[in-house]
Amino acid sequence: MRAIVTLFVLVSFSACQAIPTPTVRPDRFYQDWVLEQDLVYRIGTTSEEIVVPAGFVTDFASIPAFARPALSSTDLYSSAAVVHDFLYWTQSCSKQQADNIFLIAMQESDVGFFWRNVIYGAVRTPPSQAAWDRNRALRAQGLPKVFPSEFREEFTQLGAEEAQRVAKTKGVEDPPFDNAPSYCALGDTSDVPTG
Repeated sequence: MRAIVTLFVLVSFSACQAIPTPTVRPDRFYQDWVLEQDLVYRIGTTSEEIVVPAGFVTDFASIPAFARPALSSTDLYSSAAVVHDFLYWTQSCSKQQADNIFLIAMQESDVGFFWRNVIYGAVRTPPSQAAWDRNRALRAQGLPKVFPSEFREEFTQLGAEEAQRVAKTKGVEDPPFDNAPSYCALGDTSDVPTG
């Protein structure tokens, strides 16, 4: 039996992390992770919330090989990366809005100016568009990225991509996503919203 892994993010005493640290379970390759409970991100001081559902699969931050000596896939920005992965999967917001919300979430998670702008710059490049397009294609194929609790053990044994294919053959579907959530408008700018 695999133990549930809780990802601990180190924050300074002065930090105020807006997004809770997710409780996750890894796949057998430790490349993808499934949320064990909902991850709720309240944006700025508004009442707008993004709820990433339990069972959602994330790879946290996709860090290119050249940057891995300086950055890991998990750090202060890991919770923000889960939200970003979710926005890229649902595509209920525009890509620009999703990227801006990622930047806002990194600001609220006390990611330093330099690194958050490096990471934000990376999600604004053409390879990031390829990730957006790939998610659209996988969703069009009916491959799920939110696994029900009874399927999560299989996910940990198979790895994310194979688990998606197996889940589809077993009738697993993503829950319905809001096609026009009001929080998307907060991504029209990269400023932390107040309200």
